[in-house]
Amino acid sequence: MDLERALKNARRLSGAAQAQASDGQLQIFDPAVFGEEAAGSASPADTPTSPPPTRRDIMRYEQEAIGYSISYDLLEHYDELIDAVRAVSPFEMTPRMEGKSIYVAGFVDHVEREGALIDEETDMALDLEGHVVKIPPAVSPMAARVQNSRSPVLVEGIVRCSQSECFLTAQRIYLLEEVARKAEEVAVLRLDLRGENARTLGILRSVLKPYKGRTRVEIENFEKLSWWRSRRVGNAQVFFCPPLYQALCRVLPEKQITLLNSEDQRVRP
Repeated sequence: MDLERALKNARRLSGAAQAQASDGQLQIFDPAVFGEEAAGSASPADTPTSPPPTRRDIMRYEQEAIGYSISYDLLEHYDELIDAVRAVSPFEMTPRMEGKSIYVAGFVDHVEREGALIDEETDMALDLEGHVVKIPPAVSPMAARVQNSRSPVLVEGIVRCSQSECFLTAQRIYLLEEVARKAEEVAVLRLDLRGENARTLGILRSVLKPYKGRTRVEIENFEKLSWWRSRRVGNAQVFFCPPLYQALCRVLPEKQITLLNSEDQRVRP
């Protein structure tokens, strides 16, 4: 087993070999420990070669061994996705954001159901990388699905600040891995513009613009609107995600927003 061999070889590496490492020490799953035998136990000609583990492999091995990664920031794997949904780190919350609705991404380190943070308006509290996320009773079912997951989460919430810290009151919560799967699943975002006007078109264009992706936007019932302005909305390609969907729901009734997969079948938001 790769993991057992890695641990065995790591123990065999001498202090002198560690001193030769570029940073003065080896990672727990440094590529050097993944050979069939540790350095010095066989000649190069006798040792079969194999590709060194990737960063993702090392992160996975460390999680299996000790429950978390010590060599890399696990959230780096999700950097592109976090940028695509326009989320921020919990460390970026500041008093200037007081009262604003934002999306925050990170790992849930701990869950509290009792204590000073729990009150009539808070069913549980999440420790999101050292920052408090209060979960109201209405959001508890969503939080219960993610609290034991090793996947990072995406939280939509309102920023609140006290004299000592800023925290988030959650409105919705998702697993980032589920967000990625949904983005792949939704091939077409169809908008029904029945009864809408030119102002709506302008707002829709502003909502869609920041989310660049592969999901094709289609519009229908736009005959009474400007062809040119309608075309600028109908030709868009977006990254479908919860922030985009919630923004669209503030512009159009939910029944006028249809999600379709590549086989033209309806998809749930």
